[in-house]
Amino acid sequence: MIDTTPDSAPIIEKIEKIPGLVVASGMSGHGLSMAPAAAQLVAELVSNETTRFVDPNLYLGSRF
Repeated sequence: MIDTTPDSAPIIEKIEKIPGLVVASGMSGHGLSMAPAAAQLVAELVSNETTRFVDPNLYLGSRF
């Protein structure tokens, strides 16, 4: 099964309703090449830092 989203962009977001849960999914086999950037964004979300690396709103699941 291929894990992908309709726009082929991943979902990376902090789930506020479940403390400590951050989702990084939908990379459809591109996860290895996207891993450094995705990991940086996830680290910023987990540590509650200001997300300086990329705009996290681009990867919210609510875009659908």
